[in-house]
Amino acid sequence: MSRRWVAFMSDLGGGGAQRTMLNVLRYWPEGLPRPLLVLGSRAGGGVSWLDERIETLDFGQSRVRHCIEPLWRLLRRERPALLFSTMPMTNVAAAAASFVLPQRPRLVLSEVNSHRKHEGIAGWQRPLIGWALRRADQIITQSHGL
Repeated sequence: MSRRWVAFMSDLGGGGAQRTMLNVLRYWPEGLPRPLLVLGSRAGGGVSWLDERIETLDFGQSRVRHCIEPLWRLLRRERPALLFSTMPMTNVAAAAASFVLPQRPRLVLSEVNSHRKHEGIAGWQRPLIGWALRRADQIITQSHGL
């Protein structure tokens, strides 16, 4: 089994979540299993932040939902020890892709928004986000009240 881990993001849209993830990957300690950054699309304002030492795989998909099957195939083939995702709908895709695997990676999701206050999340997305968070082995958050 691969001891590496996979970091999954929808794109490099230039927000705080993308910058934080890229900083974690850029400064990942030598000697530890190297992460693979998987992107739905290698597009966005954060492309300039991408360090060439970070191994990257681009699915070439502009919609997160179209990443579920290729991510599932990657996870099935690579069998990483851990799958890390951040942002609400990317977390849903990560949970869905890993849910049906016979040997699932540990699922670590990061959520920093209060869904009660977040206006950009549609009503139909809220149950999916809750479903994904309940399947996580670990949730990383900056505050209480999710």
